Amino acid sequence: MAGGDQPFPRAAEMVRARPQKWAAFKKKYARGLESKKGLLQQVRQPEKQHGTVTLLYSAKDEEYNQAAALRCFLRKKRRP
Repeated sequence: MAGGDQPFPRAAEMVRARPQKWAAFKKKYARGLESKKGLLQQVRQPEKQHGTVTLLYSAKDEEYNQAAALRCFLRKKRRP
C-alpha cells in the first residue's frame, strides 16, 4: 500500500516506539482496513490468481510492522 493508502499511518509510529502495544495496533489497523475495501481487493486479486501474495515493508522491525499486521488481518478473514 502506498503511503497515503495506509489505513492507520500514525499507529506505525506507536508500535515503533512501544512494541508492547502490538495488539492494540493490529486492532486499529484492522478497523482501518475494513473501510478500504478497494485496497483489500487489490491484495486479494493476486492471491486468487497465483495462490500467494508477497507483502513488503520498510520498517526496521521484522516482527512488528504494517505488513505483519496486514498478514494477520488477511489470515483471519480467510478462515471460515
